[in-house]
Amino acid sequence: MKNVWAGKQIQSKISIFFNGFRTVEHSESNGFTIVELLVVVVIIGILASISYISYMGISQKATVAVLKSDLRNAATTLELDKTVTGNYPANQNDANGGKGLPKSPGTSYQYTVVGNDYNLSATSGLLAFHISSTSGGLIEDNVWSGHTAPGGGTVWKQTIAGSSYACATGTNSLAYCWGANTFGALGNNSSVDSMTPVSVSTSGAMSGKTIKFLVGNNYNNCAIASDDKAYCWGWNSYGAIGNNSTTNALVPTAVDMTGVLSGKTIKSMTVGQYNACAIASDDKAYCWGLNNAGQIGNNSTTQSLVPAAVDTTGYLSGKTVKSIGIGEYSACLIASDNLVYCWGDNGSGQLGNTNGSQRHSPYPVDTTGVLNGKTAVSLSVGAEYACIVASDNNAYCWGRNDYGTLGNNSNTSSFVPVAVNTAGALSGKTILSVYTNQGAYYHTCALASDNNAYCWGVNWNGQLGDNTTSTSYVPVAVDRSGVLSGKTIKSINLGSTSTCSTASDNNIYCWGSNGSGQLGNNSTVDSHVPVVSATIP
Repeated sequence: MKNVWAGKQIQSKISIFFNGFRTVEHSESNGFTIVELLVVVVIIGILASISYISYMGISQKATVAVLKSDLRNAATTLELDKTVTGNYPANQNDANGGKGLPKSPGTSYQYTVVGNDYNLSATSGLLAFHISSTSGGLIEDNVWSGHTAPGGGTVWKQTIAGSSYACATGTNSLAYCWGANTFGALGNNSSVDSMTPVSVSTSGAMSGKTIKFLVGNNYNNCAIASDDKAYCWGWNSYGAIGNNSTTNALVPTAVDMTGVLSGKTIKSMTVGQYNACAIASDDKAYCWGLNNAGQIGNNSTTQSLVPAAVDTTGYLSGKTVKSIGIGEYSACLIASDNLVYCWGDNGSGQLGNTNGSQRHSPYPVDTTGVLNGKTAVSLSVGAEYACIVASDNNAYCWGRNDYGTLGNNSNTSSFVPVAVNTAGALSGKTILSVYTNQGAYYHTCALASDNNAYCWGVNWNGQLGDNTTSTSYVPVAVDRSGVLSGKTIKSINLGSTSTCSTASDNNIYCWGSNGSGQLGNNSTVDSHVPVVSATIP
């Protein structure tokens, strides 16, 4: 009604205008002059534009409401399916007893199951939103990082950060890397650094395949390809590539699938400094590489250049694996009982089990303190520490804390979980995900319920992104006054002394150390605030 009223007001003013115009200039004329006709055309155009803009605004709001309603209804359907069958459906067509997920005309879905969690994106035209089993019912802007954004063209999907380099995948399902390349971490059949993205090789083992998911660490990377098998490249002195050798690889090579992984596919992966682990299609964990502290988890300390099965005869008996993370000499997982189990070195308390003893097979993290009555939603394992998001939507960490890495306003290491401080920058917010660091100088970051990034720990190179170089024992907000103004954060990834994120515009933004060009902005100058990073070649 307001638009109609406004239109009548303008029409009235036009009439008054022309009556006055005729009185002064054309009192004896009965028709319009050329000037009057031109003015009429212009004003009619303005009226049409006002009506169109009003209609488009109303139409867009309606589409947003429909997409969000569809996601809520679909999420309810998926949870009902899990209650009945014990699992989320493998694809959207299998949902609701084979009837598929409910949606409105014009809504398109992209549905992905990763481990025991789902991600669902809904798009209509250029509008997009997504929800997941780990979001606590929160509907987030844009598609999930593993889905194709609307509007055409190739944009970034997923970002990872290594020691002094970074990599990302595009919606074209190819991978690109930039920064330090001493051990072949860029995967482009070279050992030359690059300040801008170069394409990861698609020849050899990767011929004819695309990349679904990418993981990386200090000097090496792995990918799950379109054939649901794993391919790794980079530093391999301890067999972290899993190809039964200790030779560095400048291009992706296939992880050995002839032993314990025979007949299986790969669902998810994690990469540590000297090791790698995967969850296979049987929902069990397999690890390979250095094993001096029992970090492979197969109840031995014997190095393995090919995948070995993580022991399931002890605390994991009868359980499956939902997610896994690996540190410098340790590893942790979330099992089907939603509790955390860790193994390997424990000198800094990184196993979270109250003492400093090594464990050569999975052992439960202590739940008698701050985790009492809580379960684990997501997990991230750093070099000598680990963090989770718990069922109360807060973050908890344990292990080494020299520089405030645990975020509990202390620099004292802890052999049991402690709560990340929420009295300052995180006040009133919950945690969606937490991200740890594999480097020697630790910092940690989290994505909060306001879809912004918060970091803590070492900040000598500006890796906390708060426009300072002051180390912080509690979370501080990443600066959003510059290139991130008006944008939200979708995901974060930590290098040794730098940080990268994917924002709501599907661009990559990085900050911190840049000596090898790891910020991807064609420079080697450090930045204490986010800068626009790599663009797809």
